[in-house]
Amino acid sequence: MYVAYEGLLDDCFTHEEVERAKRGILPDDCNVHHRVPLSGCDDESVHSFENLTVIHVKTHERINREIFAPQLRPLLKQPYGTSIEIEVPEFDYVDSDGIKKEREIKRLMFLKRKYYGHFDR
Repeated sequence: MYVAYEGLLDDCFTHEEVERAKRGILPDDCNVHHRVPLSGCDDESVHSFENLTVIHVKTHERINREIFAPQLRPLLKQPYGTSIEIEVPEFDYVDSDGIKKEREIKRLMFLKRKYYGHFDR
């Protein structure tokens, strides 16, 4: 994976995760996201590596649910073939800050469960 070889994952992935990413294997909590959505786009550049970004699964879900779905929902009531323009947020090739933030949230939740868990017995 190009971003792993360019060092763009070093800030948010462990050394082992970077080495696996070089073989095309991302951690389970990360996805590859198309910066410009595939659906409805007829520009060939949509299939290029420059159109991809590595983001956390939670961020990916939020983008689809909170940004793309509301903009695309009106198309459901339109005739087939109708086109609209949508706002597409800017993405870096790797959302290091988002990945680190989501991993920290998960770590804190784990610690909270671990600390308070002994009272659940």
